[in-house]
Amino acid sequence: MQYRYVLTAACVGSLALAALSCSSSDGIAADSVDATDEAGQDGTDGASAEPDTLGDQRDEPLTCDAAARGYVATTVADIVYNGQAADIDIQYQATGCAAGLSLQLSIDGGCRLSIEADGSTGAWELVNASFRGDSSCSASWPAEYVGDFTARLDESTAAISAAPANLGNTSCVDGDIELAGRLRFDRAGTETTFDLFLNGLSVSGLLATTEITGSCPTPPTECAAGETCGRDTWGYKCGECQAGERCTAGTCELDGCPDLEPRGTDQGTYLTDLVVYECDDGEVRLHDMCGNPAGMFYLLAGW
Repeated sequence: MQYRYVLTAACVGSLALAALSCSSSDGIAADSVDATDEAGQDGTDGASAEPDTLGDQRDEPLTCDAAARGYVATTVADIVYNGQAADIDIQYQATGCAAGLSLQLSIDGGCRLSIEADGSTGAWELVNASFRGDSSCSASWPAEYVGDFTARLDESTAAISAAPANLGNTSCVDGDIELAGRLRFDRAGTETTFDLFLNGLSVSGLLATTEITGSCPTPPTECAAGETCGRDTWGYKCGECQAGERCTAGTCELDGCPDLEPRGTDQGTYLTDLVVYECDDGEVRLHDMCGNPAGMFYLLAGW
């Protein structure tokens, strides 16, 4: 008769139980040693564990699932990323504040936008950003803006303007973030440039997070330099100019001569257009200088 020994083990709570059995090859038990406890006779504290449940528990990797909401405005055409899957990682400081961002977006595999920003020094700054323009961005995306572009770091900004307060509680935070920034892209070897504004874009869902060291950054402020028109350095809209005005460096200025009446040379009237001639017979009109801070004429007369 042949014998085989089988050692089985189970762990329930803090109690470990083992049973050593000796059985013959014909299935008849020859000897056994069984360990039990006071509550149960089978070593399970009065309850039996189902296969692949209590005796086979393990931590499964959690997949964060987030999507973009809204769009980005550009000086070429608006790009709608709404509903597209977002590959995002938010870096947070020990107190839970958002202090870094890594984000990749695309539309059906095209129109790829990649952004890395860091705020752990106390101020947000763009680390890297790239963009690939193609027909996925828009049906009317111009051919001259098709291809790979890189952001000019010294002329660009990017930041998280709003984020959940519970960053760091779990590796996947359920919530949404809002973005701000103005990215100036150019293509190497060319003079082709355009601006992309992040202010209409947010990401929601399960947001992946990573803890880093550093400080909590100061959030971007809208129109902090006193801009009254156009977009500021963070991409925020600061207002519109009236008819007959143009926006220059955040300030509205006259764009040509306004249509004001009455015109004439009497006190209380507006100057009519004056035409003078240069020495080489070139024509200069007074109203062509409207909107400029000042103008000067050198008038010579001969007799």
